[in-house]
Amino acid sequence: MTSKSKTPADTSGTEQFDWNLIQSFVAVMEAGSLTGAAKALSSTQPTLSRHIELLEAQLGKVLFERTGRGLEPTYSAHAIAKYAYQMRKEADSLARAAAAEGASGRPFVRIAASRQLALQILPSLIAQIQSRSPDIDIGIVASDDVSNLLRRDADIAIRNVRPDQSSLIAKRLGETQVKAYASNNYLKRHGSPSSLPELLGHRLVGGDRDNNFARSMEQAAQSIGASASDIRVAIRSDDYADQFAAVKEGLGIGFSLACFIERHNDLSELPLSLPLPTVPFWLVVHREIRTAPAIRVVFDTLSELIKEQLKKT
Repeated sequence: MTSKSKTPADTSGTEQFDWNLIQSFVAVMEAGSLTGAAKALSSTQPTLSRHIELLEAQLGKVLFERTGRGLEPTYSAHAIAKYAYQMRKEADSLARAAAAEGASGRPFVRIAASRQLALQILPSLIAQIQSRSPDIDIGIVASDDVSNLLRRDADIAIRNVRPDQSSLIAKRLGETQVKAYASNNYLKRHGSPSSLPELLGHRLVGGDRDNNFARSMEQAAQSIGASASDIRVAIRSDDYADQFAAVKEGLGIGFSLACFIERHNDLSELPLSLPLPTVPFWLVVHREIRTAPAIRVVFDTLSELIKEQLKKT
């Protein structure tokens, strides 16, 4: 990727584009850097760099200039970008249509959810879906990253934020409260705090590098004249599934969605009056595939079951 011009002889391969090159080009255009594009595609920076160089060789055009701010698209890059975006859109549509059936020939639907939701609730939901529709196979994408339905990460996603892409349809299912909770064994050993001052005397389970938890607890402490030094976060992790496991083991008091806590008889919500947030649940599907029979069945069943679950909390 240099500014050196290429001759028309370099265009001999333009009649046979490798889709991976176009996909990499679009990712770099959107991310503005090889590092960002590699992360978006779950690839590597050298691979993306090689793809861009191959595409430039096929087109006989320089597509990006290296600057201190990253990669700057050239006029040629902007000229072909709209066609590349259209190619990606058509490729995604093709993939969605092909994925409507799995390798077995049976309908196949992939569901994306956070790791904690995938561990705590999704297996039960899937069991109920397949008891009603046993011919539908289900795939799970368990990740705390927001899965991109536009790129075929999944067919349906359960999210706690509403997506802003116009090609996605989002249905709000309800909401649940974040609650303080602990294992019954922990409460037997250390007692159950009934006020914020008492809570600060306990071992807490919370975030590590994510500062949201620390800021919330510091504000709560300040509201009663305490300081950050009075808060002991004994177990730290930015993975909510890890935090949940630590609390179940009796390592401290944690904070989680009420819909997760109520499913476990060995856990108890704490009767504390704290300014904890309410979290919404959205069910999301791509507009182009929402009417596919298997996807419609799974979407409608998930909607019904999650609404019932949230009403309990």
